[in-house]
Amino acid sequence: RTPLAVGFKVKRLGINPGAPGFAYPFWPHRSMRDAGDLPHILLAGDCADAAYVFRPVQWEGGGFRFELMATFGFEGTVGSIAVGYCDAVNSVDDGWAKFFLGVYETDRVYMFKCGPIPEAGVEQAW
Repeated sequence: RTPLAVGFKVKRLGINPGAPGFAYPFWPHRSMRDAGDLPHILLAGDCADAAYVFRPVQWEGGGFRFELMATFGFEGTVGSIAVGYCDAVNSVDDGWAKFFLGVYETDRVYMFKCGPIPEAGVEQAW
């Protein structure tokens, strides 16, 4: 048993508050799985009011660890998250992973999409 991340803080009180929530392994692009790359981890923060993405970082000796890559903050509990490679509103299935995050207190579901790293100085089309 090895801890991947520690230090999550509960931001609200309620029935059985806790943080973090569920962890979901995923590959940002389908081709990364096919290539045998290690998965990233999407972590629901639950009562930490956030979701987190951790990426694998390999050591020269052949081992690896996970480092925090992104934090998405919300004003509410981030419960279960769905990860998919699918068509969605204003977004076709182009192989990049999409996250669907429900935030309980705001009655909203948010969608985030992985994508290539943008080039510096190049305007992105949305």
